[in-house]
Amino acid sequence: MYALAVDNNVVYAGKATDLATRWGSQGYGSISPANCFVGGQSTNCRVNHEILLATRAGSTVEIWFRAEPDAERTEQNLIRRLNPGWNIQVP
Repeated sequence: MYALAVDNNVVYAGKATDLATRWGSQGYGSISPANCFVGGQSTNCRVNHEILLATRAGSTVEIWFRAEPDAERTEQNLIRRLNPGWNIQVP
């Protein structure tokens, strides 16, 4: 389970079985043009872009991690409760 915060405000909540993969060269850490097209990893492209915009604006971007036995349910509850602006699909 992870959350992205911009200036201490949660803007995105997600889950991953392997955080190194999710945040490394196979996930948000490396975006190829194909990711931004239909059938690609559009969430990776969008979130990566939002992080870029936030940092360019001088904001502090943090990634908060937490081990959760039921990450799916925790993610859904966080999204419903906090309505983070970068989560465009509400579970």
